[in-house]
Order: sequence, then C-alpha cells, then structure tokens
Amino acid sequence: MIINEFDTIIKQITNIELLLKELAKFIIDNRTNITLDYNKELEILKKSSLVNSPVVHLASMFRDFLLSNKNIIKLLDVTTFNKIPEVLTFTYLDVDVKQIQDINNSIYKSINVFPEFEDKILINISNILNKNKDITDILALQSKLVRNILVRSYYSTDNLWISSSFITLLTEIYSIIISYNLARIYNLSIQEQQLIGIIFGIFFTQKCHNKSTFNPIITNCTKLGPYITINSVVEQAKEVLDGERELTLDDVITIIVNIGPDRVKNLNRDILNRLCRNFHLNHIISLISIEYPPYWASSLLESLSGLNKTNMYHTLKKTNSIKLANELVKQLTPMVFKNVFK
Repeated sequence: MIINEFDTIIKQITNIELLLKELAKFIIDNRTNITLDYNKELEILKKSSLVNSPVVHLASMFRDFLLSNKNIIKLLDVTTFNKIPEVLTFTYLDVDVKQIQDINNSIYKSINVFPEFEDKILINISNILNKNKDITDILALQSKLVRNILVRSYYSTDNLWISSSFITLLTEIYSIIISYNLARIYNLSIQEQQLIGIIFGIFFTQKCHNKSTFNPIITNCTKLGPYITINSVVEQAKEVLDGERELTLDDVITIIVNIGPDRVKNLNRDILNRLCRNFHLNHIISLISIEYPPYWASSLLESLSGLNKTNMYHTLKKTNSIKLANELVKQLTPMVFKNVFK
C-alpha cells in the first residue's frame, strides 16, 4: 500500500502534526521574507554539476519541468531568522504540502490559500546558501530535488509506482542488501538468506502498489530465488498472518521469526534498525528508507553517484549488485514522471 511520507518512522520520533502547525503559521506570517525572488529561484534551479552521475542526470532531466509553470518546488531561505520551525531544521525531511492533507486538512488548506505554497514541496536551502544567495553545494541541492520528486511521484501513484520492471529491480536490490547484512550477523546459509530476502521482498513490493494485498510482482523477483520458492514463502507468510493484509516491518519480523531458522528468533525492530541505520550518512534517512520506497530509491541513487559511500554502497559491491542498480537507473525516464508534473 502506498503510504504518506509522514506515516513512516517520522511519526514515531516527532509530533508531526504539531510541527506542521508551527510551520504553517511561520510560512504564512513570513511568506514575503522566506521566499526567493522569482529570477533568483530560477537561477538556482538552472544550476548543474559537471559530475557524471545518476543524481546529476536525473536532476538535469527534471530541470525543464522545474523551470516551467509546472514547477512543484518552492525554495526557502530562512537565514535572517533567529528561530525557525523545528521541521525546517530536519535534514532528513522536506515538507510536501500536498501530503499534509492526509495528516490535518485544515493545516493543508491554510497553506494552500497562498499560490506560492500551493501543493509545493518546501525545501529549506539556507545551509547551502552564501551571503550573495548563491548555492555552495550544487550536488546537495540536486540530491534533495531528486529525492523529493521521487517522493511526489510515489505519493501520486494511482495503482503501481513507476513500472513493474522498476519495482522488480528495486525490490531485488532492497532484499539482497538487507538479507546480506542479516546473514552476516546471524551466520545464515545461502538458502536461509534467500528466505529472508523473499520475506522482505513481499513487504517492499506491497509498498509499491496501492492495495493492501500482496503484490504479485514479488514472483518476478527471480534474483531472490526461483518462482516456486518465492510462491512457497508467500503462502507461508499468509499462514503466519492468517491471510493477507497491509504489512509493517513488525509483521516482516514476525514472519521471519516464525518460518526462519532458529538463529533469528531474537530478531526485533531494534536489532533491524541498528543493522540498517548506516545505509545512508543520515541515520534517520536510513530508517525511513527501509520502509519507504522513494527514500530507498534516492539513497540508492546517491550511493551509485558516490555521494553516499556507506553500508549500502559497500553491500552493492560485495553482492555484485552494481550492474542491477545501473539497470534500474535506465528505467527512470521523463515519461515515468508524467504524473508528477501535471
């Protein structure tokens, strides 16, 4: 089931509704002082890096949309303020106004009255601006743009996010990376690692379509095992859960504990979070990524671009998954983002 960006671990570690109320009041009261001049914003969005990488490629692909009347980004500069809303200090989250309606519709409506903020993604760029209002880190900006457009693309999904082939590749990479790291600490055999990878794959594929049932695309993920094995694990998972339902990571752990080897009986959410917290330089982004496909995709793109040389990057190399990841990048064409820039 497609989920809201605020319905991830963000909801557990923050009082997100209160933070969004504070944000709404601040940006409405100070809207003329926190938004950049139109020409300055265009100038910043036009900037590009000479580095040849997936993140730069995608940012360049989005540029024409962002420079048109279909722009969904609003850059914020709050450098002149001594105190700003806490949510604008978060390095792991940029607020997508459109998604606020699922949390509190009155907050959403109060912001959406103003055309400059209407259904925009608000990105605070104060920490990468110099005194002349020039960007000091173009790659950081481009990473934010790519991540947020992936998030909006995901949120805008009617049925299946991007494409079945994209989901297949992304799921295979996700499951391989997490199961490899679990296998390392629990000393699992290849077959045991395969089992756990498939269980994570069932969860992840479900998060890539707009249904609470299991996603049949899991059986396409043959890098995780043959069809008959995947189908068998799916049936065992249904038995543990007494049917199909929208899965959480806690459900994934329950399934693993029930049908996995005895050595993983002590697996819990804390152990999983500790294992996965180094998939990104920002630990909270890591934890969001393991339950939220657009963050996983953007973290993967950063790894391939050399911006995120953490456990994810090293596991990609150790599992010979770089080629698989590069195949995934080829799936990201302008056509698949048509639902974003309407």
